Amino acid sequence: MADERRPLRPLSPLEARSSLAQRLTGVADRVRQVATRLGARPYRVVLVWGRWTGSTRGEGELQFLREMELLPTPKVATLDSVTFSIFHAGTVPAGSIKLTEVSTRYTFDELQGHMIPELHEDVIPSPFDFFYEVREDGRRDARPVRRRFRLMSVPNLDAENAQWTLMLESESEARNRDGGSDYLKGTQG
Repeated sequence: MADERRPLRPLSPLEARSSLAQRLTGVADRVRQVATRLGARPYRVVLVWGRWTGSTRGEGELQFLREMELLPTPKVATLDSVTFSIFHAGTVPAGSIKLTEVSTRYTFDELQGHMIPELHEDVIPSPFDFFYEVREDGRRDARPVRRRFRLMSVPNLDAENAQWTLMLESESEARNRDGGSDYLKGTQG
């Protein structure tokens, strides 16, 4: 009997895009949506792109270019690890969270903020700003507190579980409850 084993080789880009793991993205997303419908995903996660009107980041006003909510709602583990550190002008949030079950339909560049979806801009005008915003879904307050995060490391594609895993680090400069920026205005959200 002849040995008809296939040679060992990586998948081509076309094979990777049509692989079973990639095709299961839709199924995984529908299963994860069940957890959202049951109310088991209380934290919404939004990617936010903005541009400063001044010549450098932090100068002038921050104009928000685009917001994109991650859907189905990812699993946030845990906001308990975000604490407040004493700073010479008060306190600032410190700590990190882990996002799991982020749909693989999002691209690496979108998750890193290097591309603005739907606007098809792969060169973001400088001085730009990109951050993750995590807020409660409104079950306790119609105007929930918004927490601002940045990527702590590159997004990790976990193809076996049809998900991206992201580590986020807390940032100050969070938007107020209405979505406006109080940065450098001396007000709090």
